Amino acid sequence: MKRILFVFCACALFPYAAWAGLADAVRSFNMGRYAAARDEFTYLASEGDSTAALYLGRMYLEGLGVPKNMDRGLRYWMAADKLYDSAASYQLGRFYLTAPDVRYKSASKGLEYLKKAAHAGNVEALYMLGDAYLDGTEVEKNLNYAFGFYLMAALKGEKKAQYQIGRLYYAGRGVPQDYESALKWLGRSANQGYVLAQQELANIRLNNKKIVNPLDAYAWFSILAAYNSDEVGTQAAGMRDMILAKLSPNKELLEKQRQVREWRPVAPEDSVPPAEVSATSIPVIPGFNDAVTMQRAVEDGRLLLTDGATYGVTNEIIQRALASKSTADLEMLINKAAEGGYKTAYAYYGDLLASRFGRTAEAAAWYQKGAAAGDVYAQYQLARAYCEGQGVDAGVAHCYGWLLVADKTAPPQLKMPIQNAIATVVSLATPEEKDAGLAFAQSYQTQDAAAAATAPAPKKTVSFF
Repeated sequence: MKRILFVFCACALFPYAAWAGLADAVRSFNMGRYAAARDEFTYLASEGDSTAALYLGRMYLEGLGVPKNMDRGLRYWMAADKLYDSAASYQLGRFYLTAPDVRYKSASKGLEYLKKAAHAGNVEALYMLGDAYLDGTEVEKNLNYAFGFYLMAALKGEKKAQYQIGRLYYAGRGVPQDYESALKWLGRSANQGYVLAQQELANIRLNNKKIVNPLDAYAWFSILAAYNSDEVGTQAAGMRDMILAKLSPNKELLEKQRQVREWRPVAPEDSVPPAEVSATSIPVIPGFNDAVTMQRAVEDGRLLLTDGATYGVTNEIIQRALASKSTADLEMLINKAAEGGYKTAYAYYGDLLASRFGRTAEAAAWYQKGAAAGDVYAQYQLARAYCEGQGVDAGVAHCYGWLLVADKTAPPQLKMPIQNAIATVVSLATPEEKDAGLAFAQSYQTQDAAAAATAPAPKKTVSFF
């Protein structure tokens, strides 16, 4: 028997406390009552609380209220990492990449953990990977990779990454020079209150003759002066007054002054329009988001479709579900998210069930719900389930049919893997299976797609590799 193996190319330091015991322990830690914090964290960590393990790791690594013990601290972080805690993965990656003690320093381990955290959507890890490839520290310098990692963090609202993206576009480093994109990304960072981005924009608008705009320069110097009481604010005030002396009083100046008075920093999640986030193609970075690496990450549970926080799912909730073997709370959140318009929640939950809980049959059922709702990724994953016989009876005809359906509306980041999968199925399927799949795709209608998806199909599996 052959199997069809799909490949998918996707494009605070410690979490908040979730339970009363953890809240008390964190409070004791912040107040310097380390003995009490240690006792509570130790108990909670033994119960599988990854946040408690994170704090314990830090205490032993830094010698906070306990004898300093690097190995013991790392063991606690590794325990949290095994619970899919992206903050722990990030901390381990950062430690191994920058450890001052050569006995612990390991670029390969550091990159491995950082990429694991980045796959989980950890913005600190994405940003640090961008820095590593930009500077060539511990890894070979690669501006294209740096741009890709910064872009992923920037789309999540990371203001420092948005600033770096703007600078790369402005200088044409790792990406073709594009002043319009530079101003857009610098503006997003500046509008979050990032001082370096505000200074960069003010100076560009004042000095670059190709895109000079004295009113914009005046506005950013005014904001810098209003929000900074140090030397930065003093210098900005001087520049603001100098520009103002050269501007003619008119409606445009009055409007700009009104905008400055009303300016307030935006939240990270509001800095990039959702439509742009979903439409932006992420550069392929070998060893991180190439097709083979991504598929392996999905299979071993390191990668989920998206950040579960979008649907109200936190790492703590997942951990409780794993410990209790009950997914009732998770299912309630997913249904609520789907009812609120997040049709992608179905496929996210399918990935979660398959990768973390090993429930492939249930996962296939949730992929069917997402496919019926018109979610392309769910249609792709359902096709994969049929081709590989994962959670459903193997059926190459329905695999082919769902691939054809998904291909019609696939976004750029899914178009290539879907078309590659179609080509593989076409080369391995029988004429009867191809005819049946084509007929299914042609007769597909969203309202009865779920029913059609459960129709009997020949039991056969095929491999894409």
